[in-house]
Amino acid sequence: MSNEIAKFDITDHIRNRVREVIVSSVPDEEMDRMVRAEFDRFFVGRKEYNREIPSAFSGMVFEMLKELLGKRVEAWIARETERVFDEDGTERLVGEAVAKIAPRVQEAFMADITARAIAALKYAMTQ
Repeated sequence: MSNEIAKFDITDHIRNRVREVIVSSVPDEEMDRMVRAEFDRFFVGRKEYNREIPSAFSGMVFEMLKELLGKRVEAWIARETERVFDEDGTERLVGEAVAKIAPRVQEAFMADITARAIAALKYAMTQ
C-alpha cells in the first residue's frame, strides 16, 4: 500500500466549477443561436461589399481540390507532351520527332536565306 497523499489542485476544481456555472447560465435558445452562428460561419459563405466570400469549409475544399487536380493536370501534360505521332500513326517521343524533322527545318531555313540573298544580289546588279 502507498501512504502518499493525493494532491488536490483547487485551481482546477474552481476553473471547472466556473465553466459549469457559466455554461449552465446560458439559456438553451441562446446556446442554440451561438452554435448555429458558429456552424454557419464555418459552412456558409457570406456577401461583403457586394462580393461573395466563400465559407472556411469551401476554402478548405477548394485548396485540396486545387492541389489534387493540379498534380493530375501536371502529370497529364507531361505524359501528353512527351508523345507525338507520325503521319502513319507511329508514336514517337518528342526528342525523336525533333531529330527527325530538324534536317527539314534547317533545309527550309537555308533555302529561304539563299533565295533572299539571290534576290538581293539580282536587285543590286540591276541598279
